[in-house]
Amino acid sequence: RAGRGSARPIARIAALAVIAWLAFVPAQATFAQQTSQQEQAIMQAIDFEQKLNEQVPLDVRLTDENANQVTLDTYFGKRPVILILVYYECPMLCTEVLNGALRVMQESQLSVGKDFDVVTVSIDPGETPVMAMGKKNQYLKRYDREGAWDSWHFLVGEEAEVRRLADSVGFKYIYDPVTDQYAHASGIVVLTPTGKVSRYFYGVQYNEKDVRLGLVEASSNKIGSPGDKL
Repeated sequence: RAGRGSARPIARIAALAVIAWLAFVPAQATFAQQTSQQEQAIMQAIDFEQKLNEQVPLDVRLTDENANQVTLDTYFGKRPVILILVYYECPMLCTEVLNGALRVMQESQLSVGKDFDVVTVSIDPGETPVMAMGKKNQYLKRYDREGAWDSWHFLVGEEAEVRRLADSVGFKYIYDPVTDQYAHASGIVVLTPTGKVSRYFYGVQYNEKDVRLGLVEASSNKIGSPGDKL
């Protein structure tokens, strides 16, 4: 009797465990499905569409690293421009984009301030000129070429204004409240001195010869061919 009696609670516990597991499996499947759907929605919302020969809106209002209110046309008219859309507190991808841009500029015989300018714009409307200046100090110290300080700009802006600029070059991004981060593609855009889209370079590593050719073409207001997109 004692043996059979002691087995009953164990059997009940086992049965309850099975019931709990059977309840957990569909809940886990539902959660996985919801997570997958969220991920798919995010992936569909980000892109880097090529809009060659598109005119960027030069009246976009931004704030520079010195907290001065500027319009985008401040940085056009003399030389081609490399446009970099990132955000300064990005935990990983944006740093790789900036590092890739810095690397190809260090390798190039062309120089910032002499042959082209660089405009870096944060896609996060919550970021400040102080953050922009911090990034500028970091990257200009590493670039270390004469004349670059006044020609590599780090900017912030309101969401509507930054969206106007991003949309004009096909840069689609989305804020993910779950991770408190922005999901976005990676790459840089070469613009002509008049502000037209000339060439795209995707990813985080850029070929020096290709970028140099793109800048030379853009300096003559030429529009390059579509870049390979993965």
